[in-house]
Amino acid sequence: MRKQLLAVWRAPVWSTLIAGAISAAGVAASTWAGPRLRQFSPVVAVAAAMGTLLALTGMALIIALFRRSKTLIFVSSGGTCRDPMAKAIAERLVAGLTPRPRIRIRAAGLGPINKTEASYAARYAIREMYDEDLLKDHRPKLLTAELVDEADLILVMDHSLLGKPGKTLPSDKTYVLKEFLGLEGDVDDPYPDGRDPETLRRYRETAEELRMLLTAHFDKIMNALAV
Repeated sequence: MRKQLLAVWRAPVWSTLIAGAISAAGVAASTWAGPRLRQFSPVVAVAAAMGTLLALTGMALIIALFRRSKTLIFVSSGGTCRDPMAKAIAERLVAGLTPRPRIRIRAAGLGPINKTEASYAARYAIREMYDEDLLKDHRPKLLTAELVDEADLILVMDHSLLGKPGKTLPSDKTYVLKEFLGLEGDVDDPYPDGRDPETLRRYRETAEELRMLLTAHFDKIMNALAV
């Protein structure tokens, strides 16, 4: 039931119809209540009218917010490095936009998920980049059917993820990140994790590649989401 209701909220046609119905209800309520409110004191009448107006306005705003809200999901293999780094970078880009679009950014792995937190080197690279440990609370998530259904746009890090056995992603909203941005190739997996200089360098380069890609082409993602 929840998924059906969310689908109705997000569908432009249905949300427009609902908004129209609320407006019509407001006009009808005013037409019906106007003569009846005159029997009360002016203060009571005005308060009742204002209460009705505020309630209808609030419902219309809720519909508008749901209508504009979109979901972007970055996908990698294990859910511990490329996708959370891309999520952290994209969230910073969204935070810098005015007005700020209503967009949910998620990170997920195709699995198996073998860790309960982001890779050490991924955290290190993002902390170095933004001078803040943005991935300290990241918990790797499996890309479930529910997440796929919620997504408006799914961007995977490399071509191999599209053909992973047992994982079928919807072709109408799933793309390889670089190809979606009009480029060629993949964002290579920096795995395995580690704390040695060579591993940190590898993860730092991956984080920087993601930042350059997303910063230079973020308008394409925003346009695709129509936010």
